[in-house]
Order: sequence, then structure tokens, then C-alpha cells
Amino acid sequence: MSRALLQAAEKGDLGKVQQLLAQGVDVDFIHKPTGRTPLIQAAISGHCDVAKALIQAGANVNHQDTAVEFTALMWACCEGHLPLVELLISAQADVNSRDPEFGWTPLLVAAQAGSQAIVQKLLDAGADPNETSAQGETALMTASRTGKVAAIHELLKRGAKPNLAEPRTGHDARLRSPGFAARPSGRRGSQHRHEHG
Repeated sequence: MSRALLQAAEKGDLGKVQQLLAQGVDVDFIHKPTGRTPLIQAAISGHCDVAKALIQAGANVNHQDTAVEFTALMWACCEGHLPLVELLISAQADVNSRDPEFGWTPLLVAAQAGSQAIVQKLLDAGADPNETSAQGETALMTASRTGKVAAIHELLKRGAKPNLAEPRTGHDARLRSPGFAARPSGRRGSQHRHEHG
């Protein structure tokens, strides 16, 4: 029945999720091939009502999967699900969590996805605008590299430093996108999703 909870969370079947939780199914059941929990699956699929039910049942909001070592919050940022980001932050999800291999944080993920609103929510919740990945890339560099103008503007407004250089190349955010320096306010990624069967 634990696998059924994972599947119901992915499909957004709130009634089934509630039924299974009432029957005592483990809210933090982990799918072995991907390391994903029902909450992570709900975050990937964008089912806020299901995620809320799982959190109310005690789901671990900071569990990292093994597929890409993302938390539910990182997945919500990746997929652009603002209501889920807000829900997870309100449930004390760690806005500065990092994946162990590449050092990606929710803000770095959001910067690559390009949602200004999500970037703003993360910064409001205490995300560090100048935190770097394991490769030395900041959220501003990521947004610049991927051409996410709105995210760049928000990061610059909130204290991101455009002159921080990436160690591998020596490039800063201004050198990562054509025309970046022409406008001081700034200028100008998705991963594996459904892998259980």
C-alpha cells in the first residue's frame, strides 16, 4: 500500500492519499530506485492539496531523493510551482539545503528555472543570494547563463553580487550573457521527473 500512496501523490488523488494515510500507510515511504517520497512526488507533479495533506500527516519536508538529490522544495522550484514553494517554506523547508554532489540550492534551481516570484519567496525566507554551487556558480550567474531576465533583476535588487567570479573560468555574471553590462539592473535547466514504476 505504500507504493499506492506514492502513485496517488503523483496523480494528485487527494481522496486516495487521505484514505491511505488514515489506514496508517507510512507518509515517508521511500521509493528505492529514486529515493523519492510521496511529498517529493507531489512537489514534482504540482499537487499542492496533496502536499498539504502529507505535511499535516508529518511528512519530512527536507528529505532528499537519490535520483538527483533534490528536496521537495528544490523540485517545486525546478518545476515552477509557486503555491508549493510557499507551502513548503511555511512548513519550515530548508531554503539553503544543498545537493551533496553539485551543491545546488533551491535558489540556484529557481534561478535556472527563471521564476522571479519563486526567487523572491526564497530570498524573503532567508536564502543567501550569493551562495555558490560546488562549481562556484551563484544564482545570478545561473540566471545570466540561462537568460532569465526577471530572475536577474530580482537577484540584483536583493543583494546578489555581479562581480563574483566563478573559479573555473574567472567569469562573473556580467560576462555570462551578451549585453548584461549594458543594463545595471541585470539581464539576462530541467531534470529527471517520473522515474518510478
